[in-house]
Amino acid sequence: MFTYNPETNKCDFGGITLPKPIEGHSVVKVGQQIFVFGGFDSYGVTNTIMRIDLDNLTAGFLVAKLAIARENHTS
Repeated sequence: MFTYNPETNKCDFGGITLPKPIEGHSVVKVGQQIFVFGGFDSYGVTNTIMRIDLDNLTAGFLVAKLAIARENHTS
């Protein structure tokens, strides 16, 4: 995971690796958690939801899934 600071215009590696590479996903931050919805995993469009815990620097899949697999969307 990379973080971008618009004040310094710098991008840094955040030290967290997702359990599965993904692109075309959307992301929402709620408190100290980031939720990653859907995306494309090199095989197809996914309906997965991943959660990143910023306090513990861990990431994993939620049991819940999107009703429809999707990519290149917004949250």
